[in-house]
Amino acid sequence: MIKIVTDSTAYLPEETVRKYDIRVVPLCVHFGEKQFKEGVNLSNEQFYARLQEAPELPTTSQPSAGEFHEVFAPLIDAGHEIITLTISSKISGTWNSAMAAKGMLPDAPISVVDTFSTSVGLHLMVDAAVQAAAAGATRQEIADQLEQIKEKMQIFFVVDTLEYLAKGGRIGNGKAFLGTLLKVKPILVLQEGAIEPLEQVRSKRKATARMLELVEEYV
Repeated sequence: MIKIVTDSTAYLPEETVRKYDIRVVPLCVHFGEKQFKEGVNLSNEQFYARLQEAPELPTTSQPSAGEFHEVFAPLIDAGHEIITLTISSKISGTWNSAMAAKGMLPDAPISVVDTFSTSVGLHLMVDAAVQAAAAGATRQEIADQLEQIKEKMQIFFVVDTLEYLAKGGRIGNGKAFLGTLLKVKPILVLQEGAIEPLEQVRSKRKATARMLELVEEYV
């Protein structure tokens, strides 16, 4: 049987995780000296509540190779094959950790897919992997299908400010927008796994409308 492993940035509903027996390896969130595991002892609601009170911006860190190994090893021992989907390697070291864990299990039937995405994009790719596995696809067939999805998927999003993405090192050329954002809402795109600027719009409402136009144009 093929088992699906992903990381916490897919933000899967708990019922989905239980229904399809998906393994989720959490990223760590650091508020000062306090460390939390995303989705384990820190919910989204708790994160935003702490964010409002935090004197400094929180930081994140990827799971260790050992944490992935702790998930992989029992599944392999039980005779399963594994498809692992991670947040883009351009914005996190999570894929590297998963690959290192795979290296600890030589010849184990493990495929690790760098989705070049996160959040809703990663979620959709996990859904596709689950459906393909349920339909009887092989591990290689699923990995190939995910690569095809990755090439076609386009993620647009808008933020109120680039400040936090810049401080967290999550944007590439988006830094060029920083000096012009007094009343501008940047539309960003995940391009080959990196967050890049696309357009600047004068209000959140207009930015949302423009994103819908972009989606229609892309489709």
